[in-house]
Amino acid sequence: MRTNIQLLLLLVLLVFSSCETLIQIETPETLDNITVESNITTQNQYWELKITSSQAYYNQSDASGVENAIVYISDDLGNTDTLEHQAEGLFRSKEPKSAIAGRTYHMTIEYNGELFEASEYCRFQNSIDTFTAYFLPENNGFIEKGWYAFQQSIEWEEEGDYYEWMIYKNDTLQDQFGFILDEDQNRDVSFFNMGIDQEDPLSGIDQGILPRPFPFTFNPGDTIIMDQYCISEGYYNYLLEVQAQLNRTGGPFDPPPANPVSNISNGAYGYFSVRNIVTAQTVIPE
Repeated sequence: MRTNIQLLLLLVLLVFSSCETLIQIETPETLDNITVESNITTQNQYWELKITSSQAYYNQSDASGVENAIVYISDDLGNTDTLEHQAEGLFRSKEPKSAIAGRTYHMTIEYNGELFEASEYCRFQNSIDTFTAYFLPENNGFIEKGWYAFQQSIEWEEEGDYYEWMIYKNDTLQDQFGFILDEDQNRDVSFFNMGIDQEDPLSGIDQGILPRPFPFTFNPGDTIIMDQYCISEGYYNYLLEVQAQLNRTGGPFDPPPANPVSNISNGAYGYFSVRNIVTAQTVIPE
């Protein structure tokens, strides 16, 4: 009986080993395309585009910058600016400029006989009412004890707005948690903290009601700068897709590898964004 079982197991192993097939997946060695990153805001600064050539999937070297491209940015009033190449694929306007809320901006890139285009509307947003910090005691339940920064402001009245925040601690960007993003559907519990008493932000702590702070702790004497960007829904979704790819760990629940959806024509990668920025600053008391 034991001999029969051993023979049966040997037969099964032979069958499965004979069915094994090695599948070779071909990936292109070169990609004839470009990736675009933009830095255009309502702040008075140089408009910049970073244009690099796309790379094969397994190529881990730094992407090479595009040099011989012609780059224009125009608005819906007919104003056109030519961005000049600086170095390593960086194209910059001749002088500092400010995007204007309510206008639509159009990007045109001519490169290697190909045309790449994208348009983006510059959205409105209100100024920030309060940006301050509070000390959270140890018995708060689920958030680590320490100093936290929060803001309170009236969000632009019409729903359907999307936001990104950049927080700087003593001039150093705090990015250990990736992008900080939110939309305006739940304004009372979002980073806008519209339901919080700004004069006494911890008045509801016994009921578990706290301001929603930015997820970084600070120390007495720290200077905190907050840049709040009102962005388009398309750029918001693009950043979510980028974050999902950056967070891949190789587990079974990871999203499949994919390029985030771009708003640039002709198969280019990246995103042409125009962001409305407001800034605030506070200092943690000594």
